[in-house]
Amino acid sequence: MRKSILVCDDERHILRLLEVNLKRQGHKVFLAADGTAALQELKRSQIDILLLDETLTCPSAQEVLNDMAGIPGSDQIQVILMRKPKGDDGPSGHGPAAPVPTTPSGSPVLVISKPFDPTDLDPLFH
Repeated sequence: MRKSILVCDDERHILRLLEVNLKRQGHKVFLAADGTAALQELKRSQIDILLLDETLTCPSAQEVLNDMAGIPGSDQIQVILMRKPKGDDGPSGHGPAAPVPTTPSGSPVLVISKPFDPTDLDPLFH
């Protein structure tokens, strides 16, 4: 099923990779290079899924989630947090996992660890 997906990541190559692959899978894709742009797009467009980079700053990923509470309909948006493994100094990524952020509405936040194959996302979309 075709979804409207907002990808928010401050790394351009990640944005481009996800844009190309998600469009190829038939989804409508919106891009935001920071949390402020993501919040603006959430207000402007009807988004089904938010792919949110955990390492955002100004505002942080948790601040984006908190600010979503003031956007009508945002409690219906599926949030998938893109997380770099804790202590990741390379591909193995050892260390304790950070707590999963929450949305103000209590909606569950799914987590996918970077790096991932974009085709692994489709089964997560509901």
